[in-house]
Amino acid sequence: MTKYIKKIIPKNNIELFSCIFLLYFIIVRFAYITSYSIDIAGIEFALIFQQQFIEKYNMFYPNPDSFPYFISFYPPLYPYIIKVFIEMKQFDFFNDMHEILVLGRELSFLIYFIIIIFLFRFFKLLKIEIKYPYLFIVLFSLLLTQHFFAFRPDSFKLLFFVIFMYYITKYELDIQARMSLHLAIFFAMISTMFKHDVAIYFILYFIVHLLTFRNVKVIKIAIYYLTIVCFIFALFTFVNGEIFLKNIFYYNIQYSSQTSQKLIGIFINIFRLSPLILVCMLNFKSENKWIRFIAFYAFTSFIISSIFLLRVGSNLNYTYESVLLLLLNSILYFHNKSYKKIIWILPYLSILVFLHHTLNYKLFDFGKDMHSEKIEYYQNLETSKQLKSIIKKDVVFFPNGKFIIFNSELNILFGYDLHLDRFTDLYLNIPISSNLYKNDAVKSYDNLFEQGYVKYIVIENEPRSLHEMSVFYPNFKYYTKCNQFLIYRYLPSI
Repeated sequence: MTKYIKKIIPKNNIELFSCIFLLYFIIVRFAYITSYSIDIAGIEFALIFQQQFIEKYNMFYPNPDSFPYFISFYPPLYPYIIKVFIEMKQFDFFNDMHEILVLGRELSFLIYFIIIIFLFRFFKLLKIEIKYPYLFIVLFSLLLTQHFFAFRPDSFKLLFFVIFMYYITKYELDIQARMSLHLAIFFAMISTMFKHDVAIYFILYFIVHLLTFRNVKVIKIAIYYLTIVCFIFALFTFVNGEIFLKNIFYYNIQYSSQTSQKLIGIFINIFRLSPLILVCMLNFKSENKWIRFIAFYAFTSFIISSIFLLRVGSNLNYTYESVLLLLLNSILYFHNKSYKKIIWILPYLSILVFLHHTLNYKLFDFGKDMHSEKIEYYQNLETSKQLKSIIKKDVVFFPNGKFIIFNSELNILFGYDLHLDRFTDLYLNIPISSNLYKNDAVKSYDNLFEQGYVKYIVIENEPRSLHEMSVFYPNFKYYTKCNQFLIYRYLPSI
C-alpha cells in the first residue's frame, strides 16, 4: 500500500501543479455530469429521443424516408447498451431524461479513467517510463473535447481503439502473438460497432504498416478485420433490411455547404495540435522503423480527421484517434530527453486551457447557469403535460428538435436532417445545410405540411421561429399559447 501511495505522490513542482489542475478538471467534469442541460455537447438530446423512439416503436432502424422520418446514425451497440442500463436502473424513458443523461455521462466519465489506465499499460509494454505522468494526463485531458464526456458513444469508441493499439503492439512484439492478434481484431470490431467512422483508422493502420515494413502478412490481418466487420454489418442488414445501411451510411456521408465555417474548424484543430504535429515530423527521421511507422500513422490520421471535419455535424470529437497517436509520438520523441526539452509544454498547456471554454466557463460561473438549466428542465416537463391535453393524438412538429425529448409520447414528426438548415438556424443560430439531401424524401416530407397530415407546429416565441413559420409553413395559423410556446394549427387559406 505504501509503495502504491509513493507512486501517485507528485515528485516535483510541475507534477504538483499538474495534479492540482487535474483535480480541478475532474471536479468541473463531475459538475457537468449532474447538469440539467439536455445538451452539454454533441446534441445529447438526439441520443435521448433515440432511446425513446426505440421504446415507443420497438425498432432500432426505421425507414428514414417515411413517417416519422427518424434516422439512427450509429451501429446498434451503444443504444442497446444504454437501453439495458436504463432498464436495469428502472428509469422511465419518457420522464426520467435527466437521470438517463447522467447515466450516459457517468459511463463516459468512467471510461476516461479506464483509457488512462490502458495508456500507461501501453507505455509499460513499450518499456517507456513516463517521468511526468500527471503532466501527460493533463495534456491528454485538455485535448479531449466536451463530446467525450457527454452522453455519446465517442468515449466507448476511443477506449476500444486504445485497447486495439495495445494488443496489436503486443502482437508486433511477439508477446502471446496469436492471442494478442485475435484480441486486437476483436476490440477493433467492438470499436467499429460503437461508431463506424473509426474503421477508417484501422484500415489506415494496415495500409501504413504495409508501406513501412513491406510485410504482406498485414494484408491477411486487414482481411481478417474487414471480413468480421462486413459479416456483422451484413447480419444487421439481414435483420433490419436495407434501411439499416441507409440510416448509418447514406445519411452520414454528407458534407457541409458552409465550407468556410468548416475550414475555420480545421484551422483551430491544426492550431491546437501544431506542436504535436511538429514533433511527429521529427520522428519521420527516426532510425527506429516502428517509431517512423507510428509517426506516419499519426500524421495520416490527422489528415483523415481534418477531412472528416468537412462533414455536416462533425466536430473535434472526430480527431480523438489522431490526438492519441500524436501524443504517443511525443512520448516516443521526448523519452529520456532532458528537463529543458520538456519545459516547452507548459506554455502549450496554457494555450489549451484558454481554448477549453468549458473549463473557463465553469471557472467564472460555477452554479448560476446550472440552476437556470434546472428551472428550464422542469418547466419543459410541466409544459409537456399541457401540450398532451391540447394536441392529443394528432401529428405535431417541433422546429427546434431539442424539445422532443419532453414530448416524445406525442405523435411526433422528425425529419430534421431533411431540412438541416432550418433546425440549425434555430438551435445553433447558424443555417447549416447538406449538399446530399436532394432525394424524393424531401418532397414527400414537405407534402405532410402542405396537405395537413401535420396538424400542429409548436415553436418558441422568438424571432427566428416566427420567421420560419411565415416562410416555410404558411398553411399554419396561430392557435394558442402554452407557457413559453406558441402553438400553430393547420388552417390553409381558402
